Amino acid sequence: MLTCLDARQENYPKDAFLLRDMLATEKHASSLYDVSVFEFGDPVARRVLNHIQSEEQQHGEQLYSYMKSNNMY
Repeated sequence: MLTCLDARQENYPKDAFLLRDMLATEKHASSLYDVSVFEFGDPVARRVLNHIQSEEQQHGEQLYSYMKSNNMY
C-alpha cells in the first residue's frame, strides 16, 4: 500500500517536469507582452499589456518559489 509520502516521491519527477514547462511558458508569455508594450502606440493598450505582463511575472515568481522550496530548481 502506497503512503502519501511514497506517492509524492513517485510523482516528483513528473511534477518537476510540468513545473519547469509551466515556468518556461510564463517566461515566454512575459517576454511577448514585454515586446508588445513597446510596439503599441495606444497608451491604453500599453497599460493593459503592461498589467498583463506584470501578472505573468507574478505567476513565474510563484512557480519559481514553489520549485525552489521543493528542490526542483
